[in-house]
Amino acid sequence: MLPVQGQDTNPILQKTEQGIQQKVPQNLQDQFQKVITAGQTIMYSGNGKLIAQQLNKPGDVLQNVGEGAAKLVGKLFQQSGHQLPVSLAAPAAIIFMCEALDYLEQSGKIQVTNDVVAKATQDTSAYVLQLFGVSQDKLHQIIANAHGEGAVPHPAGNPAANIPNPPQPSQSGILTSSMGS
Repeated sequence: MLPVQGQDTNPILQKTEQGIQQKVPQNLQDQFQKVITAGQTIMYSGNGKLIAQQLNKPGDVLQNVGEGAAKLVGKLFQQSGHQLPVSLAAPAAIIFMCEALDYLEQSGKIQVTNDVVAKATQDTSAYVLQLFGVSQDKLHQIIANAHGEGAVPHPAGNPAANIPNPPQPSQSGILTSSMGS
């Protein structure tokens, strides 16, 4: 059974989505909602076949969620003729991630907790960065440069331990390996 499109049943997911939506600048809210609607249409097209295909792949289910959310953003970016603002890509990916987590929970495959949402958010963010050509090393370099010399201390000690390194893409990259092109 598919979840009701756009209506998460888990309060953790509802709170996450509300938090993301509140952070989108007011002048971009209409465009953001159009991106979400377009993404949900793709996710649930064909009776949810695309979402089920991505989430039932072998491997770490949360990485599959992150990869799927990034692929969906990539597909929307391509379909928009590269007009989708990058500033909306990451928040949209997190909304799609919540939809996927809700689907998995309603399917009985996972139980959504704060830790699950945190790990899925890290995976999703890593894949979105990869989508736009920002490697983990480059991100850490940008952060270090923004804060002066040296690396910024990470609260958990090792930032690589908290942000997974997604598999390196082939020459075609994550954009061209989109979900069910």
